[in-house]
Amino acid sequence: MKFVARSSIVLNLIIKKQPKKNLSPEQYTALKNLKKDESICILPADKGNATIVLDKTTYNNKAGEIINSDTYLRVSNDPTTKYQPESTHFVIPLDSVALLKYINLCALSVLLFQEYNLFVIPWLSN
Repeated sequence: MKFVARSSIVLNLIIKKQPKKNLSPEQYTALKNLKKDESICILPADKGNATIVLDKTTYNNKAGEIINSDTYLRVSNDPTTKYQPESTHFVIPLDSVALLKYINLCALSVLLFQEYNLFVIPWLSN
């Protein structure tokens, strides 16, 4: 059963239709050339669905200004060791066997949805 489910999922991923391209060949070539340019940084914008192209020296200067400002504080040691014991009760512990069972249930639910249009929510019992 595991092998059949896995092979079916792999097969569906292989034969899945590729998304329709939204760039012309000229735009795609221009984008590849921009990505190859080492003197610029291409970044997603903080807000909106936009892309920003910055000169690398400008980007490094702005990053240096932010790091050297009073916004951030340099710490001498890792503070997570202090807070980690306090926060472990928020995390549900899963051993590796339970995690693998959950992953297999998720894969099976995807298979059932793709093959039979059945929506299954995987749930682990104690």
